[in-house]
Amino acid sequence: MWRGHRGIGDSDFCLAQDPITTRFGTESPTCVIKYPGLGQRRVRARLPSPSRFVLVPCVTRIFTAAIRRRSMSTNDTVLRQITMLRLIPRQPRRIDAKTIRERLKEAGYDIDVRTVQRDLNKLSQTVPIVADNAKPQGWSWQAGAASLDVAALDAPAALTFKLVEQYLSPLLPQTVLEHLQPWFDTAEGALNTSDNGFARWCDKIRILPAVQPQIPPPVGSDAQAVLYQALLEQRRVVLHYQRRGATAPRDYVVSPLALVVSENVIYIVCTLGERPDVRHLALHRLREARLLNETFAPPDGFDIDQHIAQGAFGFPISGKNLHLEAEFTTRVAGLLQERPLSADQIVVAVNDTRSIVRATVQDTKGLRWWLQGFGTEVRVLGPDFLKEEFRRTAQQLAQMYE
Repeated sequence: MWRGHRGIGDSDFCLAQDPITTRFGTESPTCVIKYPGLGQRRVRARLPSPSRFVLVPCVTRIFTAAIRRRSMSTNDTVLRQITMLRLIPRQPRRIDAKTIRERLKEAGYDIDVRTVQRDLNKLSQTVPIVADNAKPQGWSWQAGAASLDVAALDAPAALTFKLVEQYLSPLLPQTVLEHLQPWFDTAEGALNTSDNGFARWCDKIRILPAVQPQIPPPVGSDAQAVLYQALLEQRRVVLHYQRRGATAPRDYVVSPLALVVSENVIYIVCTLGERPDVRHLALHRLREARLLNETFAPPDGFDIDQHIAQGAFGFPISGKNLHLEAEFTTRVAGLLQERPLSADQIVVAVNDTRSIVRATVQDTKGLRWWLQGFGTEVRVLGPDFLKEEFRRTAQQLAQMYE
């Protein structure tokens, strides 16, 4: 029932409604307001004679603000719990309540560990997350459970996820792959039920190596996952690694700097121990890995693109550039005009069948292997030391085939 009154508080008109009750002292300007779900609020207001069911506009604002604060608090809880669920990894990986609390704090939710544990227990009743019996207790999404963020995918988005799964999986950390797996599954289903060009695109795309195809060496997934985590978090890691030609593996403390794929082989670019020189370790020679709780700083001035540009993956010999001069068949010279060896490359025709190519290139074993691959379609003219190397190689080959 609504009742009106004029001249109360800071407005001409006031309303009273049954859900709100008041209790006034006869001479006191203080009133205690009780509202369902919000408890009671003590408000000072200029009120007339005692009355039951009076709602003053200033009191209305008090309760409007209280309702809004409660709504905002509820929204914060929901958003916090969604953020919490996104922090939980999929089995067999796990995360404990203390770590969740620290990451929530970084995201702007400053709560204690007991609140995290209470939220987890409540969420586990409706969401497929499970706790183990370890100390501290760890939480995981059940293997195979749908991701919190998975939604329907259209054909272009599904195709993108499919190509990522097909070609980028060897380069992604295990945590990322686990997070993306539900999307990969959804993408597979979306493409299987789609009858358009996107669904058939993956059957029409292939990437081939530039040299003689070889079967990629197997890589241990557990050790790879640990190493990728170390690279992701810039932490040191102990690698049980067997060098090529060694009879047994040994332990190395490694600071991983970057990941490079060359001719189907994955290399970790790193430093060993406290030494500043940058090394390359082939991932398939890794036997075990153990993550250390120790961060590191990359060597001063290290840049992976500059490192590659300096010929680090071409097996450098002198660490310097050389001015290559070689006579190629017209066919090969034409290919080099389409894909030059360097920005300063020059091609000069000698006759209808031969051309001379001049270019500044890195002095590497890779350069020699590349030139040898052309057989009789190339003749090295300079520099003199390189010409002499190829002359001796030709003599040795001739002796081998006599």
